[in-house]
Amino acid sequence: MKYKDLGCPSVSVQIGDTYVEKTLLDLGANVNLLPYSIYKKLGLGELKATTMTLSLADRSIQVPRGIVELVLV
Repeated sequence: MKYKDLGCPSVSVQIGDTYVEKTLLDLGANVNLLPYSIYKKLGLGELKATTMTLSLADRSIQVPRGIVELVLV
C-alpha cells in the first residue's frame, strides 16, 4: 500500500509571549532556520557574523544575516 504524501509537516508554537503559526518541522536538520522577524520578536541576543551559505531545497543559495548558537528549545 502506498501512502499519500501529506506535504510539509507544520505546527503552531509559542515561545515565551511570541506565538508563531505554521512552523515547518524538519526533524533531520543540522541547521535550524528562523525568519529574521521572529528572531527579533524572541530577543535572542546579538547575531554572530558568519561566512556560511545555505543551499535550500529549491536549489537557491542564501546568505544568513548571522547565527545564534546554543539556544534552549
